[in-house]
Amino acid sequence: MEEHHKIITHPDGSRLAFFSLKGSEPGIIFFSGYKSDMNGTKACSIEGYCKEKNISFTKFDYFGHGESDGDFENGTISRWLEDSLIVFDNITLGKQILIGSSMGAWIMLLVANQRKKRVSGIIGIAPAPDFTKFFLEDATLQIKNELKNKGIFWQDSDYSEQKTPITSKFIIDSKKFYILKKNIFLDCPVRLIHGLKDRDVSYRRSIELGNKISSENLSYYFFPEGDHRLSKPKEIKKIIKIIEEIL
Repeated sequence: MEEHHKIITHPDGSRLAFFSLKGSEPGIIFFSGYKSDMNGTKACSIEGYCKEKNISFTKFDYFGHGESDGDFENGTISRWLEDSLIVFDNITLGKQILIGSSMGAWIMLLVANQRKKRVSGIIGIAPAPDFTKFFLEDATLQIKNELKNKGIFWQDSDYSEQKTPITSKFIIDSKKFYILKKNIFLDCPVRLIHGLKDRDVSYRRSIELGNKISSENLSYYFFPEGDHRLSKPKEIKKIIKIIEEIL
């Protein structure tokens, strides 16, 4: 099996880091979450499975994430969707199963909408479509003021000592990409996976998303003890089983 940890260049000259394995099709492409990168537990576990089974696999870092160029605070859904399409069009071959974690599921669905003929399956892990809309609806006056006056809000994270920046530029741009207000037509198997103890993105978001997707083959999987990350060994095991089901 060939293995590459490489760089592809965006038209603006900045470099995007990606990793790919060439194997059988359909291949699998993984879309990471907000402020996450391609070396996370889920991406690496799925990569390990693909190596073992000789399945094509691709993962990458968006602009401002992981090993890619750029400042995270300058990132937007517009930009990360561009990055995703560059990798999808230039690195992957043939039909693909798209797997997206959290915000990655939102971006994955935007990619799927533009590349329908090449999608053979969709797996959303704790999907967070339109999460900026819900963030704003729940935001305190203090958060709204910081976004308005400073253009940025630093949010505490359960998973890291560092705070996570959310910029008003990111929120404003993201409004163009809200997907929960219209129907999503997908002619492939769709699996939505969510933890019932997810404090970041309610499992109801998966149900809402599923209600918008018209696919004749759609299932939900809920982990009673699962949090937002869904990266415990038994959760990973189940995710791998779901991938096998679609393959």
